[in-house]
Order: sequence, then C-alpha cells, then structure tokens
Amino acid sequence: MKIIGLSDIHGDIRYISGIENEIKSADLVLIAGDITHFGYSPEAENIISAIMEINKNIFSITGNCDNKSVAEYIENIGISAEGKEVYYRPLDLKILGFGGSVSTPVNTPNTFPESVFLDFFSSIESSPDILLTHQPPYNTSSDRVMGMKHVGSPAIKAFLDDKKPRLCLCGHIHESISADYCGETLIVNPGPFKNGYYSIIYSKGSTGSFTAELFRL
Repeated sequence: MKIIGLSDIHGDIRYISGIENEIKSADLVLIAGDITHFGYSPEAENIISAIMEINKNIFSITGNCDNKSVAEYIENIGISAEGKEVYYRPLDLKILGFGGSVSTPVNTPNTFPESVFLDFFSSIESSPDILLTHQPPYNTSSDRVMGMKHVGSPAIKAFLDDKKPRLCLCGHIHESISADYCGETLIVNPGPFKNGYYSIIYSKGSTGSFTAELFRL
C-alpha cells in the first residue's frame, strides 16, 4: 500500500508536476487541509482537479485557511472526509477526518475552540485505521512552534491514545515536519506542499503498521 500525504498546499500547484509519477503510482492520496490560501471553491477546484487528472483516489479535509465553500466543494465531488468516517474499500481502510484548526494568532476563516474538537472526538466510538486532521495532536513532534512550544489539540491526542489508529496525517504547523510514532500511531506532518514538502506512506497489507518517508522537491 502506497499513500501520498499532502498538506498546506495554499493554492500553489507548481510542485504537482514534480511528483506526478509518485501520485500516479499511489493507491491513495490524502490531503490534510489548507488546500487554498484564504480561498473559495474555484481555487480549490484548480488544485484538486490538477491532482485528480493524475489520480482520482483522493480523500481530503479543509484547513484553517479554507473558506466554507471549499468544504462544500470537496463534499460535492465525493472526496471529503470532513467531520465523518469514510471507508475506502479497495484498501479496506476506515478514515476519519476533521478539518480546521484551533484559534490562531492571525484571524483565519476555519477555526474552532478546543471544546469543539473535544465534543467531536468524544463522540466517536469506532477506531479508524487513519485519522486525517489539519490540526496536529498536542505534545507530539508534529505540533511544535519555535522548536519547543506545543500548540496541538489535546482532544486529538486523547483520541489517539484511546482509539490507536495506525496513522494520523496532519499539517498546519509548517515548521514541525515530522514522521514519528506516538504509541501505536504513526503521526506524519509532511510540511507545506506550497514549499515542495510531501510524504510517502507505506503499509504492508490492510492491517500492517505504517512507515513514512519525508521529501522536499
């Protein structure tokens, strides 16, 4: 199983051609939000359509810099994992997604208080194979700013500890590029694709543990 993990595209498609062969050979492409940079559905369509011309097997969520119509667009074309669990039958994978972020120092259109994250993740009874979030989990290698301050979501971290998905793909914190295990979960923050960062994630079969490689074009 080969998965391309992308995040924080921010409306910039210039690097898509650079990983065209990797996208084409992947079983699945996952996008962890910030498809646009304060954009709307036309900007999202420009990005998503460029990827879907290469590989149509995509699931995505929104980030804090995506306006509401971006969520509506990905839902309408059938690739959204926003606020729900989706089942990708060809790989026998359950994927749970939640977009947006907690409040940020800069005003962005898709943020929520931590209580919203807590309410959502507390309501999930099943254990997904993959958790797809824009906001990284708290106190992990994926949520550090200035190299030391953790700014992730405690609710997401508690969900990982409880439900133990095999993979958590996140983004949002551009400087916290990482692929590291937290308990049984591999947490990958591939870094901003707008700067050429991406990840390739592998698994042997539908139940094996995940591994990841991080790249920059």
